[in-house]
Amino acid sequence: MNKKNKITAFLTSSITIASAVVLAACGGGGGSSSPTTSTPTSSSSSTSQTVTGTLSTPQYASTSAQLAAFNMLNQYRTQCGFPALQENTVLDTAAQNHAKYIGLNNTITDTEVLGNPGFTGVTYATRATYATFPQSVFVTGASGAGNEAFSSSFSAAVAGQQFIYSLLGGVYHNVVAAYPANLVGYGEYQTQSTVGAYTYTDSWQSMSLSSTQAQTVSNAPLTFPCQGVSGLPYKDVLETPTAPNASSSGWGTPVVVMGNSTDAVLLQSGTMTDTSGNQIILQVLNSTTDPNKELAAFQAVAYPASPLSPNTTYSVSLTGTVNGTAFSRSFTFTTGNVVG
Repeated sequence: MNKKNKITAFLTSSITIASAVVLAACGGGGGSSSPTTSTPTSSSSSTSQTVTGTLSTPQYASTSAQLAAFNMLNQYRTQCGFPALQENTVLDTAAQNHAKYIGLNNTITDTEVLGNPGFTGVTYATRATYATFPQSVFVTGASGAGNEAFSSSFSAAVAGQQFIYSLLGGVYHNVVAAYPANLVGYGEYQTQSTVGAYTYTDSWQSMSLSSTQAQTVSNAPLTFPCQGVSGLPYKDVLETPTAPNASSSGWGTPVVVMGNSTDAVLLQSGTMTDTSGNQIILQVLNSTTDPNKELAAFQAVAYPASPLSPNTTYSVSLTGTVNGTAFSRSFTFTTGNVVG
């Protein structure tokens, strides 16, 4: 699936920024299925596998897009009960290679074409193998471009954060906050372009996700967002494939419901209510009802068909079943003044 050609421009008294966020997310296990439909084969195994390059603490540069993205995603994952991801330097290499590929070719894509500049493999999995990651271990990923800005004011850290915001705003991309993976690699590649007298810096980004051990979250299914999460995009405006019934002006903050990889999750109903008591009936998608066939059996998603309001607290109520047993989840979260 892809997000592309989304540009948000704004002016301030001291700076002009065009924040372009373009996303793609797919590829796993040597195939071309998206992370939402791909089940990590090693996650359902009781045997853990240690791979070269896994670090106990991240070693990304302090002002890098990689560190900003790594910290933001892990903060959100752990806040909602999902395991933190560990940096793997081999996956970093694979992600860096693909970030360079999309930058050199001025395109956002999950797959690479042999003969194009920077080619290292068709899929996330084959690119990881090229970087010497074990071929037998599951790999998937996501890619994008963000934070096109005057070169004098460009911030790699802001670009890394915007990459994560855009993932979290996507109906089919927000699964990265809950996905059953334990390793991650990030790559970022910068290019410059000139328009008239102005020079801009573009940040091209990619992440590789892998599961090398069985992961079980307690009290499944869990949700993202969950109680107390704040600062999330209040709307998103472009995603491919397009989620059903989303308005032309975009959709609101999606909620992913995630079981363990062997679970069957069926979400039946969902609502959001703002602080004034206005209730929003959420669009509900399960693996059996998603017309785009992007959802796995162990997850579901609910989302407002129209944008929410910025800097607003919403109460969420969900009902469904997990492996045939009824569950309900209620919590509040707060949007930020950001667009995915």
